Amino acid sequence: MKIGYTRASSTHQKLEIQIQTLQEQGCERIYSEKISGKSKDRPELQRMLNDVREGDIVIVTKLDRLGRNLQHLHEIVNLLHDQKVDFKVLSNPDLDTSSVFGKMIFSILGTISEFERGLILERTKIGRDNFVKKGGKLGRKSKFSDEVKQQIQFLHKVKNLSWNQLSKQFQCSRQTIYRILSAG
Repeated sequence: MKIGYTRASSTHQKLEIQIQTLQEQGCERIYSEKISGKSKDRPELQRMLNDVREGDIVIVTKLDRLGRNLQHLHEIVNLLHDQKVDFKVLSNPDLDTSSVFGKMIFSILGTISEFERGLILERTKIGRDNFVKKGGKLGRKSKFSDEVKQQIQFLHKVKNLSWNQLSKQFQCSRQTIYRILSAG
């Protein structure tokens, strides 16, 4: 079965041309939604991925209608491949996984995607390391100042207040109290 997927980024954009093009290609079912391509939560895309069956062909008018970025596109195409579903992009006939050449193109895109992901991870690590070297602290900002933490430790050690009593007095969880006490 030929299955189409259309997406428009905003409510001002029209889906009709995409739908008409997919109907002309013989798509029996078309999943459509108006949502940003950056959104991870695309219900119609997810529904389509759940509904496709072995031997189906998913068709889009343009590659950017399907995925947010190269890595996301590769993930979707791999999901389709695992379900033995082919994928075709009308604006670029070479992107058709039912052909040997199309499979090779997507294989190259997958390699580029992995490379891109590696570069992103490397840049993120360098940025994080530089931030820490300059005295930055990673993680969530502490709920309490150093003075309040010292007060909590004092009340626990000297006044023998329990974790429960401290968590009620300072309006926080027992886990927060535990972290403060184990750090001091």
